[in-house]
Amino acid sequence: MFMSPGTQFNFDVQFLFAHEAFHTWNPAQLGELVPKDPVYWFTEGFTDYYARLLLLRASFIGSEQYAEDINRIYSEYMSSPARNYDEQRVQTHYLSDPATQRLPYLQGDLLALKWNAVIGERSHGTQSLDDAMRLLMQKAKESEQTLSDQDLAAVFANFVGPEVFADVRDYVHAGKTFPLPAQALGPCFKVEKQLLYTFKAGFDVDAMYQGGVIRGVEPESEAFRAGLRDGQSVLQTSGINPNDANQAIEINVLDSGQPKRIRYFPRGSAAQVDQYRFTSETGPHCELVALH
Repeated sequence: MFMSPGTQFNFDVQFLFAHEAFHTWNPAQLGELVPKDPVYWFTEGFTDYYARLLLLRASFIGSEQYAEDINRIYSEYMSSPARNYDEQRVQTHYLSDPATQRLPYLQGDLLALKWNAVIGERSHGTQSLDDAMRLLMQKAKESEQTLSDQDLAAVFANFVGPEVFADVRDYVHAGKTFPLPAQALGPCFKVEKQLLYTFKAGFDVDAMYQGGVIRGVEPESEAFRAGLRDGQSVLQTSGINPNDANQAIEINVLDSGQPKRIRYFPRGSAAQVDQYRFTSETGPHCELVALH
């Protein structure tokens, strides 16, 4: 892995390491993939779920940051232009469209969150998604095993129940909108509507990286209001996260020969979106269900 000198070991870097490390488990130890049914929702989405969960269990992050990251991915999911793409369309455009490529990550992350909660409820807290994953590994050790939508659903149904098949059909195959699981984090958190913004850079980000010059500034955008203009030469820029409208973009440019610092939030349209909010109403020692 290549990182710039001085890179901080922040959540994004920790998450990346946890995600890639978990790939030695999923799918490496769980079975063989079928090219016509790549199950990205499982291989990538479940890996995202466990990357976050393992950081929580290892105390790299706390309960509130865990919930905040789920809020972030759910807001990304709700604002994604690919949110309601069916499985065939996802497979067709997976390698050519970034939003389409991200969709299975988000779908699988949310499926894992929901199924873990259902398993905990059905077993009265004695089992979790971990038990289903361990069963997959055990089956893979005993005989050759393929990882397809139906094969995976059949295993998880042992723990979640028959609704697994409907979930895969509705949210993965048909691309229906996935609701934020209300009880997934336990009594510590409530689901409430919050005003969230879609990401809108307001200019051609690719052109900036390729040519070092600002192009395609949209007149009604926050970028324009902050002073960004076509033709400005870029001196320095912060990292741009296309999934986070609340992460400010900072760009130092040359404007009429003079250095100019521009900072703004890349916010587009706004909408009310379900989000988790921590509540202490249940007592000071409220624990996050996902930790177990």
